[in-house]
Amino acid sequence: IVEGESLISADLGEMAQRIRELTVVKDVKIRKRFPGHLAIAITERDPVFLSSERHYLLDEAGVKLPFSPDGFSVPAIMGFHYDRQGNIDSKQIKLYAKSVEALHRFYEMAGVIPEKINSIRVRKGRYYLIDFQNEMQVKLPVTFDDEHFRRLVCVYNDLNRKNIPFQTIDLTFQHVVVKKKKQTKKL
Repeated sequence: IVEGESLISADLGEMAQRIRELTVVKDVKIRKRFPGHLAIAITERDPVFLSSERHYLLDEAGVKLPFSPDGFSVPAIMGFHYDRQGNIDSKQIKLYAKSVEALHRFYEMAGVIPEKINSIRVRKGRYYLIDFQNEMQVKLPVTFDDEHFRRLVCVYNDLNRKNIPFQTIDLTFQHVVVKKKKQTKKL
């Protein structure tokens, strides 16, 4: 809208479309408020992952967002498959988002404080390998379900209750596999 232009003749649809063309804008709603005002509500895209190979942020739909090295605490994702234009299939983004959602569910069930996720990788298309800041790893099958959560929570709580240091909880087999932390010997 140009200064002096009548609010009555303003094309709100065209205005909204121009604003939506900005990468960081997920949605926009514009309303006329008489006399002489516009109400504009913008919903921004939130970064949920950092593509570690290409160094850009992604939202939950796989839209590339401008990179900002500070201000975001999102897991780095490795192992994406890119098309010829350098884009990621939204199905892959949903797979990764599912793994993060699963971990938040685990935190709630186990009653633990969430650890920062350093990276999430899909390995061989069969399982997620999730690395945490505290050097713990969790392997989850891509087809995880409620039973995997119950097993993960039971094993995690049991190891902590018994003060057994561990590095990896692997739920990709029929039986849970736990890799203990290597003990360093002092000389």
